[in-house]
Order: sequence, then C-alpha cells, then structure tokens
Amino acid sequence: MVDSEARKRVKPELPRLVEQLRVLLWMQMHASLLGVLVLIILAAVAANRQFAHPGAATDFADRVLLAAAALSGVAAVLAICAKLLWRGWPWLFVLILATEAAVVVIIVRAVTSGLLFGLAAVLYAGLTAWILADLFRPEVLTYLLRRRPAGQPVSGR
Repeated sequence: MVDSEARKRVKPELPRLVEQLRVLLWMQMHASLLGVLVLIILAAVAANRQFAHPGAATDFADRVLLAAAALSGVAAVLAICAKLLWRGWPWLFVLILATEAAVVVIIVRAVTSGLLFGLAAVLYAGLTAWILADLFRPEVLTYLLRRRPAGQPVSGR
C-alpha cells in the first residue's frame, strides 16, 4: 500500500518542451514579481512627490498601483500553471493562453503609458513570445490536449 501511494505522488518526467515551458512560466512569474517590486517603489516615489506638490502625482501613483495589482494577479496564475503543468490537464492550456493574453495587454498598456521601457520591456516581451511559441509546439499541444481514458496518468513521453 505504501508503494502505490508513493508512486501516485511521484511526478512523471515531462517531455523536453513541456519542461521548458514550465521553467519559462516560473521565470515569467519571478519577473512579474520583480516588476511589482519596482512599481511599488515607483508608487512610493510618486506619493512622496505628491506631498511636496499636492495633486501632481496622484494619477501616476494610481496607474502604477493598478499595474502592480495586475502583475500580482498574473504572477499568481503563472505560479499555479507552472506548478500544475505536470498533470497535463487540458484546461491548463486555456489558462496559460488567457494569462499570456493578459500579459500582452499589460505590456502594451505599460509601454504606451511609459511605465515599461528599454531593456525591461524587450526582455519581458521576449519571454512572453517564447512562452507563446512553446505553447503552440506540437509536443506541448499533444501533452496538454490529448484524450486519455479516465484515471489514466499522463505518461512522460
């Protein structure tokens, strides 16, 4: 009985591109949290300026905090997707795709509003493009969207 319980908890070895996608999701989650930290610092600076010049930085601080909240939500969903990817559930494909669409919207809004620029924008957008490219590769699509009989575990290869 102990052996069968231990076997159920062992995660199968993922196909190469699925493992790569999992690692990229974790990387994007950490990059999003780093962005949240930077945005909170920007909001603190804006709040400090607001005390010096009332009304000048209120709109900017609000936009920064809204972007931080959006990135926090994206980071949470990315962590869930990365953690559950080994299970091979088909709904994870839809959740990852929706999250990456939200990331694209966040990137476009942040670049057009001036919150994200330069190397940070290029790296975050590149990471998003890489995840989307991996998500539509045949190996990943097969792993996430193939039909399996009920109760059958996802095989590694």
